[in-house]
Amino acid sequence: MKAKLNEAGIFFTKTHNLEDLLKLVTTVEPSWAVLQPQMAALNPYAVLTRYPGYDATKADAKAAIKDCREARRFIRTAFGLPV
Repeated sequence: MKAKLNEAGIFFTKTHNLEDLLKLVTTVEPSWAVLQPQMAALNPYAVLTRYPGYDATKADAKAAIKDCREARRFIRTAFGLPV
């Protein structure tokens, strides 16, 4: 998402918040709004797990990998990259 924001010349602050980044991206790529469920699910892992005290279970990890793969597939396709 940061690559798309850079490409569009949209300023964003230093952040790991996937939902905030998605809100910005959808101003130039409204179709990316379909990623909202994945970004909402992945956001805790982008932020909370960076610090001690938050653990993910094996089931959490499997769900996160699934969401990440779906988002990656969509974004790579949007950039015309191989999936």
